[in-house]
Amino acid sequence: MSCRLNPNGFTLIEMLIAMFLLVIGFLSVFLVLWASTTSGRFSRDMTTAANLGQDILERVGTMKYNDLSETNGFEPYPEPFGDRSLAAAAFEARQWRVSSAGSKKIITARITWMKDGSRKTRDFTMIRRSEY
Repeated sequence: MSCRLNPNGFTLIEMLIAMFLLVIGFLSVFLVLWASTTSGRFSRDMTTAANLGQDILERVGTMKYNDLSETNGFEPYPEPFGDRSLAAAAFEARQWRVSSAGSKKIITARITWMKDGSRKTRDFTMIRRSEY
C-alpha cells in the first residue's frame, strides 16, 4: 500500500488550523469593537451629565446671591429649565441643593440616570460668595 502525497492541496488538519486562527482573529476584532462601543456609551453618558450639571450651575450663577434660599436636601430643579433634548431624555432626575457656609453658598447639582439596571449619579458643585 503506497501513500501518495498531493503537493497541490491542503490537508484537513491544515484547514482546521487555518480556520481556528481566522476565528481567533475575528473574535479579537469583535472584542475590540465591543470595548470601543461600551467606552463610547460611557463617554456619551458622562458628557451629557456634565452638560446638564453645568447648565444648572450656569443658570444658578445668573441669580442674585440673596435669591438663593437654602433647600432641604436635594430638590427637583425648577422648570422651565429642564433640558428637552433626546440625549437628556434618559436622565431621570436633575436636582439641586443650596446650603450656606458663612458668607458662602454651596450649590450642588445632581444628575441621575439608569444604566444597565443600576442608578448612576454625578454631582457638580459651585461656591458663591456674597460679594458677587
